[in-house]
Amino acid sequence: GVKTFSIVLDSPTNTYYAGSNVTGKVHLNLDKKMKVRGLRIKFVGFAHVSFKNDIRQTDNEGRTQFKTVTFSANEEYFSNRFYLIGSQNGDIEITAGDKYYPFCITLPQKLPTSFEGNKGHVRYTVRATLDTPWKLDQQATSLFQVHTPVDLNNHIAAKLPVKREKFKNFCCCWCKSGPLTLVIYVPHSGFVRGQEIPLTVEVDNASNVEVEDVKVTVNKIERYTASSPKHDTKIIHKELVSKSLGEVAVNGSKTFSEAIKLPKMPFVNLKACSIISVEYFLKVEACVRGVCKLNLSEKIPLIIGTIPINYSVGESKLSSFDANSATKNYTSVPPGLPPPLGFHPDGAFSPYTGQNNTNPAPSQYVSGFS
Repeated sequence: GVKTFSIVLDSPTNTYYAGSNVTGKVHLNLDKKMKVRGLRIKFVGFAHVSFKNDIRQTDNEGRTQFKTVTFSANEEYFSNRFYLIGSQNGDIEITAGDKYYPFCITLPQKLPTSFEGNKGHVRYTVRATLDTPWKLDQQATSLFQVHTPVDLNNHIAAKLPVKREKFKNFCCCWCKSGPLTLVIYVPHSGFVRGQEIPLTVEVDNASNVEVEDVKVTVNKIERYTASSPKHDTKIIHKELVSKSLGEVAVNGSKTFSEAIKLPKMPFVNLKACSIISVEYFLKVEACVRGVCKLNLSEKIPLIIGTIPINYSVGESKLSSFDANSATKNYTSVPPGLPPPLGFHPDGAFSPYTGQNNTNPAPSQYVSGFS
C-alpha cells in the first residue's frame, strides 16, 4: 500500500510571483507494487466569498419578519490538470519503493495576491491524485501563495500630490457662526508598508465652536461582493493607525505637520479579483464640542505598493504648500521590495524578516474520491 504520498514545492516558503513557474515534485512511497490508471495533478486559483445578512420579508398577513440568508460568490483564475504518469485510459503498474515525480506549470501574469479575510479568501492549491481503479483514490493537497507586486513608480496617480479642503458652518437657534475650515495635504498618495506619510493639516476655526481634537487615522476597507442568491455586499472597516494632533480654540488657527507611520501590514493586491477588494485611506477629523455638532472630516485614498516612489538626490519631500509651516524633516527610508515570504493569517504576506525557512511543511495526505 501507500506509505508516503505528499507534494513538495521547490520554494522554501511555498510562495511564487504571478507569471513565474511553480515547480516541485510528488513524493510516493509504496511498500508493494500497485496497479493504477495514473498519477495526475491539478492546479487551481480561485476566490470565494460567503457571509450572512438579515433580509426583511413580509408574510401574507402583512407582518414583517427577518430571515438570515447566506450570500456567496466564486471566481476562478486558472485550472490546470494533467497526468504525470499514466492516463485515464488503461492501467500501469508502479513498483514498490521511493519515487519522485517532478512537475512544472507557469502561472498567469495577472493574478490577485493570496488573501484570507473574514468573509472570503483568494487561494491557490495543487492536488495530486493517485487514480486507482475500483478503489478510493489517494490524494495529497498543498496550498501555495501568490505575490503580485506593485511598483509605485509606474503608477501615475500614486506620485501626484493631493490637497483636500472642506468647511462647514454651525447654526445654533437663530445664530449662524463663521466657517470651520479644514485643509489637508500629502506630497503623494503612494506608499509602502512601514513608510511614513508626510501630512500637513491646516485648521482655521472662525466658528463659535471649539475643536476639541484633530484626529488622524489610517483605515482599511474590505469589501466582499456576493452574487447568489442575489447581489449583496459586506463591508468591514478596520482602523489601523490613530493619532491625536491637538485642539483648536474658537477663532483660532493652527497648522500641524506630522509623519504618520504605516504599520507593517500584509500587502494585498486584489486588482484582478472582482468579488473582493481592499482599500486604504487617510482620514483627518476635526472633533467639535457639543452633542448636536457634527465633526468636520475629509479623506485621502492611499495606494499601497511594494516598491516605493524614488526621489532624486536633493529633491524636497515637501511642497510649497507646507514648506513654510513644516517643522519636521521627513527622512524616513521606505523599505524596498521584499522577496515573497510566508502567509499571514490577517491578509496576504507577513513583513520580511530575513529568515529563510528551509524546512517546508509537507502537504496534507487524504484519501477519497477525486
